[in-house]
Amino acid sequence: MNLISPSQIDRLLLANRSKSSIESMVRSIETEGLDFQEFFKYIEDVPNNRKWHFTWLLTHLIESNPEVNTADQKLLFEYLKKTSVKGVKRDLWRSLTFIDINEAISGEVFNLGLNVIRSQNESIAARAHAMLVLTNIAKPYNELCDELLMVFKSLKNDESAGVRSRVKNLSKRLERLN
Repeated sequence: MNLISPSQIDRLLLANRSKSSIESMVRSIETEGLDFQEFFKYIEDVPNNRKWHFTWLLTHLIESNPEVNTADQKLLFEYLKKTSVKGVKRDLWRSLTFIDINEAISGEVFNLGLNVIRSQNESIAARAHAMLVLTNIAKPYNELCDELLMVFKSLKNDESAGVRSRVKNLSKRLERLN
């Protein structure tokens, strides 16, 4: 198998990052494959104002192919922990909404997510996606559902209508599970 290289992706993104171009790249990656380790290593050196182009593509890839192995989940999460680029954080949290998070990292993801959803310094989109990731992780565990419901209750009066709406919808979902 001849994997698509991050430099190929970079050239394609520079030439055209329309939705149809992204969809075409996703189909190519589905056929040829992508090395997540090379991908995240490569985007370290990409200027911050272009990093989100890569993670936007990654989100579309994962949305179509949510069966991400544990090693690649760890790479995605490690990059999420260290990035400060808001668009990248938003995209990576969104990517995690499509994945069945492996138990080996679910605790760490949950803890980081708790910090993100409480933070007014994070984008509304990153907070909203993190809420869904945490809800997905908590579903099988009553005690996590209860903890998350308490956190959501503290956010019911958040200044963001988007956060309040997500809290309301996800709270209903968790309450039905209990």
